[in-house]
Amino acid sequence: MPHSIRTRSPSPTARGPEGRMRLRAATAALVAAVALAACASPTTDAERAAQAELRSRLDTGLALYGDGEYAVAAPHFAHAARIAQHYGERDLEARARAAECAAWLRAREVDLFAACSERLGVVQRGLRRSDPGRNTLVALGAVAGRRPLPDLRVPDNVRPLLQDVAREFR
Repeated sequence: MPHSIRTRSPSPTARGPEGRMRLRAATAALVAAVALAACASPTTDAERAAQAELRSRLDTGLALYGDGEYAVAAPHFAHAARIAQHYGERDLEARARAAECAAWLRAREVDLFAACSERLGVVQRGLRRSDPGRNTLVALGAVAGRRPLPDLRVPDNVRPLLQDVAREFR
């Protein structure tokens, strides 16, 4: 009985309908990757300047935070969050807001922390995925601002503590 044993898979450039389909799929994937990279990179001088400002603010904020200058670091993170918000970078905005809130908390600026956590909550609710750390900051800020605890997912071991603290602040 004659039979054929295929020892290797056909190359994407092989002739025939299968080879042409693979070549088209590979070309489409390459075009999509290039288009995605083009969208992610700044196209104007203003966008490049804004990204440079964003990086500068984040770097300065991180350096100040690392030196224990929390109250000085927080406005740098806030400015970075506003730049990210302007360009629709929601995840980066949430990270910068969380850094700002953490800095206000470490600086023991309760009112500023409460206001920051409220802004973080707005951003966090707009994201498609939940982040327990950011949610915890939002919940702590609600307690500090004497607002009701938001319905956000926080780590299981944190929820009872938040509820106890919220009762004490009432």
